[in-house]
Amino acid sequence: MATYSINLGTNVLVPSKSPNMQVPPATYDQRQQNQLVNQLKIYHNQLDSNSQQLITAALASSVLQWINTGSG
Repeated sequence: MATYSINLGTNVLVPSKSPNMQVPPATYDQRQQNQLVNQLKIYHNQLDSNSQQLITAALASSVLQWINTGSG
């Protein structure tokens, strides 16, 4: 598997990795359900963080390109 990162100034965008999901037990288990929710929460927080970094970099890049054109 290839490892990559994107350098956005001082930030480094590291690709998120989906969690290893366990096969749920046949009967409901509150502890397993809590673990599943926590795994999904961490994964979605990583995705949100990566998206925000990309959006910030894209907006900064487009503003800098507009400023460098010299058109006003």
